[in-house]
Amino acid sequence: MLLFADFDETLVRNCIDEFSAATGIRDAFSISCLDRSATFGSERMVFTLVRSKGNPLVLKLDLAEGTKRLTKEYQVIEKLSSHFESGSQAALVKPVYLSPTGRFHVTKLLEGKTAKEMMYSPQDLRQAGQVYRRGGEWLNHLHQFEPVKEEKAWFNWMLEEVEGHMSYPLNFGH
Repeated sequence: MLLFADFDETLVRNCIDEFSAATGIRDAFSISCLDRSATFGSERMVFTLVRSKGNPLVLKLDLAEGTKRLTKEYQVIEKLSSHFESGSQAALVKPVYLSPTGRFHVTKLLEGKTAKEMMYSPQDLRQAGQVYRRGGEWLNHLHQFEPVKEEKAWFNWMLEEVEGHMSYPLNFGH
């Protein structure tokens, strides 16, 4: 089992060096692992970069070969950024830097407890209800970003999948 403390600090420091060279932000950062994928723990990690001056930053790293996942994610954050700054209480992380390789990106850190932390340790039921209301507000604000696009939905896809699998011969180990 991988622990949060089990990561290649040299690799993360190299990412920070690239970020610093590209942005001119030359702060001394202390690194702590904020999260890692339960399924891809040695490839996908998130780090908090704490500095003595200024707000903490987040470095999200994906070491999978040939992935474009973080590039796509960063582009969506950039696209939505101004929409979320437009007067709603709903917040979105602020994009700071995308590595040309797409292996990592840096955003500002949204301070405070996450919705997950709030749900697993609510002070009372009203607090849990507040998490759902704020989540609903966030989704409502997100849905206001672009006009609704009508899409045809095919609800029988599951039946077609089951039917397709039924044509396979059953093997009961004989």
